[in-house]
Amino acid sequence: MALEYSGHSDSITVLPGSDVSKRGYTYREFQPPAQLSSSVEAVWSIDSSRNYSYSVRVVPDGCVEIVKSEDYGFRVYGPSTTWTMYSFQGGSASEGIRLRPEVAAEVLSVDPGELKDLSEDGERFRPFAESLSRRRGPWLLRLFELLEAKALDAGAAGWVAASIRHDPDLPVGEHNRRVGVGARHARRLFGQASGITLSAYRRIHRVHSTWGAHAADPRLPLSRLALRCGFSDQSHMTREVRELTGLTPVEFLRSLAGQVELPDRGLKGSF
Repeated sequence: MALEYSGHSDSITVLPGSDVSKRGYTYREFQPPAQLSSSVEAVWSIDSSRNYSYSVRVVPDGCVEIVKSEDYGFRVYGPSTTWTMYSFQGGSASEGIRLRPEVAAEVLSVDPGELKDLSEDGERFRPFAESLSRRRGPWLLRLFELLEAKALDAGAAGWVAASIRHDPDLPVGEHNRRVGVGARHARRLFGQASGITLSAYRRIHRVHSTWGAHAADPRLPLSRLALRCGFSDQSHMTREVRELTGLTPVEFLRSLAGQVELPDRGLKGSF
């Protein structure tokens, strides 16, 4: 996510696995408990100084976020198909978990079709909220206990999703062949579990992979970066990055290193 503080020009981008502390804002990310690693991608927290209000550019990551915030209570987000700006007041704290999409509908007891581009308060997910409220202890620990009790197993949908996360440059059909699942069956299973398509999920991870490839070889020209990450050419990469992030590839890659202020453009994309 890219952070743009109101009143000054500081900005920074955070990808999964990052910790950031900068001028009144601290974002930390943690590994989930080992027994939940197949269903939870990460646990995170945000704290901000009372002296700073800020906006957050959230770039799609293909996951569903369950968030508890001092500003607005319990909310559920995503999986989103384009970037979104959120504004927060200073002096607040939030914490949440990033659910893998293939288990989110089962966790929340909702139709998967309701999850795409979702931003709703917890009241909509009453059965889930009531199950959580019956448990004791800190909010995150109660959430961990509830997830562990569900004994989640995404099956073939999870196998294909894991393969895409590992090698997003490969076509979806290659991932299906890797795990021994037919294309139509894989699309149906993943869609029924997550509410988004396998192609959309791969597009998201392919855009995220540009940062890893760039960090490994910062001198790599954009044309070669595009091919290395599975895009057909540089123009293809530019379109995809713009749709998901609202930024050009150069802006996106530089912002990840905190080198530039990000423009708040009115670009919107969709799958």
